[in-house]
Amino acid sequence: MGGAQAQSLQSALAQAYSANPTLNAQRAGTRANDETVSQALSGYRPNISASASISAERDFTKSLQGSRSNATRFPRGAEVTVTQNLFNGFQTANSVRAAESGVLGQRETLRDTEQAVLLNGVTAYMNVLRDAALLNL
Repeated sequence: MGGAQAQSLQSALAQAYSANPTLNAQRAGTRANDETVSQALSGYRPNISASASISAERDFTKSLQGSRSNATRFPRGAEVTVTQNLFNGFQTANSVRAAESGVLGQRETLRDTEQAVLLNGVTAYMNVLRDAALLNL
């Protein structure tokens, strides 16, 4: 890091706001918490599954009269299943509401962290001004 630099209060707060690791971690936590709403909403979406199979069969037969036959078959099949919940006892609706409430709570925690970081920045800035004024006295 370089030496001390004269800054305005606004630039010191802008730097504290953008470079604070606690605040960056809280922002990342808020983004991660936002994903819970999408996960809860997935209860309204259909589930689709698919499977396929193929095999090879070779059949050699020999009859009593001495004739031979060779047959090769390739049995195959495919299946697609779609399921959709029509009613699950309000479980999905309650999960969505809980996830949305969690997101709102996380955003308020982020605001609280932002205010604490900015208050600490102002306090430190004003302490430096106070100490510089005392030194000049």
